[in-house]
Amino acid sequence: MLPKNVSVTIVMPGNLFCLSANQVQEIGNLQPGEKKLISYNFVTNNEYRLDTIGFDFKISEKYNRFDENGTVSLTMNQQVSAEKLVVQGVDEKEIEIAVASLTSDVDKNIPVVSEKKPNKVALIFGNEDYSQSLNAEVNVEYARRDAAAFLDYAVKTLGFVQENIYYKTNATAGIMNTELTAFASSLNAWGPKPN
Repeated sequence: MLPKNVSVTIVMPGNLFCLSANQVQEIGNLQPGEKKLISYNFVTNNEYRLDTIGFDFKISEKYNRFDENGTVSLTMNQQVSAEKLVVQGVDEKEIEIAVASLTSDVDKNIPVVSEKKPNKVALIFGNEDYSQSLNAEVNVEYARRDAAAFLDYAVKTLGFVQENIYYKTNATAGIMNTELTAFASSLNAWGPKPN
């Protein structure tokens, strides 16, 4: 996993000012071995009395795995170009990730009833991926898994007959309209609900 959204924040001591306006420097993503040089321009006012300046810095990134805090000290009235804060990506061992599935308590030990109800019909959609029709920002994480869990409950616990369930995942608008039409036809074929 590479560091992403890397930023460096410099904490300014009192009576010291950053003229370069980059106290928070967004670096972006870093590749292993890649370095970024950040230049700062500081001045003090007449109230600053020390011979050294201690800067606290914080390096942070999206996953918080490569975060680092530290201090850089500079001596007043000397050339400071030799002192640099270097942010460098480092190689990381590749970690093998075993395939796993996420389940919750409701996905396990689903109650089973023996009575089947052939006059019940269900329509189940589990649309997780909207990137083809809208944009990926509206994707619904775990919608397919939730739809599959409800399908299991409909058959095992509620007694629905599998043939009377209209089930689709990541359906386009056209497929959803087709399923709705078939669903409505099934309902019409059974006629009005008795009182």
